[in-house]
Amino acid sequence: MSGKTHHITQQSQACIFFQTLQMMRFLKTEYPDVFESWPNSVEDVNEAIYNKLQNLVIRFINEKHEDRILPVQFGDIYWNVLNRKFE
Repeated sequence: MSGKTHHITQQSQACIFFQTLQMMRFLKTEYPDVFESWPNSVEDVNEAIYNKLQNLVIRFINEKHEDRILPVQFGDIYWNVLNRKFE
């Protein structure tokens, strides 16, 4: 990066947290019984919950997209879809 430091601004961080919460809410609508108690915030997500969420994304991709997209594409696609819902 040619000597420049890369940092995440508070605004970017807030956007990432909001995106993460939207994704968790979306997955909760698809798989409500996966967790006894779904995390309410990013701070509630520990390593075990994070891994379980990642597995849910893979499961969703397999079930809804016949394994034709990658997890990173899931994030891109559904971030756009969820944003349109709130406009």
